[in-house]
Amino acid sequence: MPLFQPKIIEKALARKKIEIIPAVHLQILDEWKSSIDSGSLLKQTEVAIHAPFTHKIMVDVLGYKPFGGDAWSISREYGVAGGAVDLALGHFSDDKAGDRVIAPFELKGAKTTIPLADRNDWQDYFESEQRKISGLNQQIKQLEQQLDQAVYDLFDLTAEEIELLQQNI
Repeated sequence: MPLFQPKIIEKALARKKIEIIPAVHLQILDEWKSSIDSGSLLKQTEVAIHAPFTHKIMVDVLGYKPFGGDAWSISREYGVAGGAVDLALGHFSDDKAGDRVIAPFELKGAKTTIPLADRNDWQDYFESEQRKISGLNQQIKQLEQQLDQAVYDLFDLTAEEIELLQQNI
């Protein structure tokens, strides 16, 4: 199964005047599409496509930084969940202490299928991370409610004043 639906890409590229995609990006995407259409991408190994994909798509087209800084950046061969992913999108520091992975990428060759066991491992990982995020969102909501109540108590607000305040926020 392709990462992007070929018909959608063909239709978009056929228009050529897509205002939201700069011409230089369209040229890169056209070249990438040509390598797919010609079959040359199929002849490449998984490792052989890592650098071109990272540079052309992730950096040149999508605008991620190849390393560090305050902006979103990518890291190659980044350790995640006891292994390493080919690319990780996030914020990365020199000492790794402040690293924050947002999206791991495992690049595969054009002919590669992901074994069911690996799909299940990734699904488990994503579900685990989603549960963590949900728990953190719940904690944030509870802390916001506690903070609101502390402010109401500090200013000795009545129920009527609290309701009026909440309606206007």
